[in-house]
Amino acid sequence: MSKLSPIMRLTLLGLLLPLVGFGLPVRAQQFTGTIQGVVQDSTGAVVAGAEVSVINIGTGETRTVTTDGNGAYVAPQLKPALYRVVVKKSGFKSATLDEIKLDVQQVRAVDIKLEVGQTTETVTVSASGTAAIETTSSTVSQTIENKRIVDLPLNGRNPFSLATLTPGVIPSSNNQGSSPFISGGRNATSEVAIDGITNVSAENNVSILDLNYTPSVDAVQEFSVQTNSVSAEFGRLGGGVINLVTKSGGNTFHWTAFEFHRNSALDATNFFTNRANQKKGSFKRNQFGGNVGGPVVKDKTLFLRQLRRRPARPGERRYLYRSNTGMA
Repeated sequence: MSKLSPIMRLTLLGLLLPLVGFGLPVRAQQFTGTIQGVVQDSTGAVVAGAEVSVINIGTGETRTVTTDGNGAYVAPQLKPALYRVVVKKSGFKSATLDEIKLDVQQVRAVDIKLEVGQTTETVTVSASGTAAIETTSSTVSQTIENKRIVDLPLNGRNPFSLATLTPGVIPSSNNQGSSPFISGGRNATSEVAIDGITNVSAENNVSILDLNYTPSVDAVQEFSVQTNSVSAEFGRLGGGVINLVTKSGGNTFHWTAFEFHRNSALDATNFFTNRANQKKGSFKRNQFGGNVGGPVVKDKTLFLRQLRRRPARPGERRYLYRSNTGMA
């Protein structure tokens, strides 16, 4: 057998290296949440060996765990959403706690009491989607939920502008909102993560204004702004953390379309411009797009496809954004 030429060796090496990379574990900054708690009976005694199912109400994804000898259970790495917790144990009625709201990087305690009876009987309690008081972490943070992201007016449709709703966050002088000062730190010393992956350009002394990607408002599920006592998993920062999670598809097909239009012809001329007998400046902007999502395989593989575009005006850059999110 003849020896391989140097070119063939390099070609084979280039093909094998990606395969080796697939087998290596990859760690990212955590953007998911955790639901944990203790299962007890009506007397307060712990219930070991109970089956606990944590169900994502929107997608139907289910995580099943079993309580340990102390009656405790933990369901980690859950995407921020509304959840339903169902507990079953022989000799007890089934217990369901519905509409549990889990935020970005939140550890939410959900303790459940079981009543004696048949497992065919069910006791259901609704949490009504309300947020819980943080009892498991000392991190100071605020979650900007989807309703505020979609409903509040945003200049330029930049979701990071909403970070300034958090106490201790000051907008930068350029007023673009994506590069705030957090907890007195320079705007170049904070971290921005999307779905657990850093979104800050890799260069020295960079401001977080230079983001690799700014998602569409319609692609954002929610994000949290951490201003103090940040977890050790977020390194290289002296200010705070903006931790954003994008949407995934659902079990039903849906689509939306939008256009946001700004035109100086619709604006009033200010007092000082009128006084100087000058004409108001011209400004025109159109931002339009849409999204479509649904199931590929119900409860297993979902997709969401989004597109937004801002046509360029004279003197402006052209913007075209696409984003895909999904769950397998």
